[in-house]
Amino acid sequence: MKPREPHPRPEAHRRGRHIEDRLLNRLRTAKQTGSVHQYLQPDAIVVNRDGQLFFVEAKGQEAFTAPPFDGHGLPVAQSLRYMFIHKAYGIRTQFIVWDDATCWWQWLDVLEEGEHYDTPGTIKTPRRIYPLTSFIRADAWHDEGAA
Repeated sequence: MKPREPHPRPEAHRRGRHIEDRLLNRLRTAKQTGSVHQYLQPDAIVVNRDGQLFFVEAKGQEAFTAPPFDGHGLPVAQSLRYMFIHKAYGIRTQFIVWDDATCWWQWLDVLEEGEHYDTPGTIKTPRRIYPLTSFIRADAWHDEGAA
C-alpha cells in the first residue's frame, strides 16, 4: 500500500476519539463482568433491515495499487473477527469503501471466498486486500451534503 501520509492526520485522529475511548472502556468492563464475550471495533455498525441482522464496515481510504492487484482492504484481524461471527452465527458483513469520488461495496464473505492478498504490514498492521474487480461500484450512492 502506498499511503500519501505515513500516519493518520491529527484532525482525523481527534475526530471521534473521545467517543471511541468511552465505548471501549464500557466494552472492556462488560467483558470483565462476563456480559460480553467478544467485541469488534467500535466503528462497526449493526443494521437490521427486513429482519436481517448484519454489520457494515465502512472505510474511507486510498486504493491499494498493484502488485499483485489494485484493490481495497482492511486489517487482517478485523476480517478474521467478522468471518468468525459469520461462521458462528450467520451474521454477514457488508464492506463499503470510499476512495476519492467512488464508492465500492461487497459482502465480506464473498470477498473472502475469492482472491485476496495479505500485506506484510503497512502503517500499523498487516492488511487483507481484495481485488477491485471483486467489488460492486455503488454509483447510486451519494453524500447527502455533496453538491
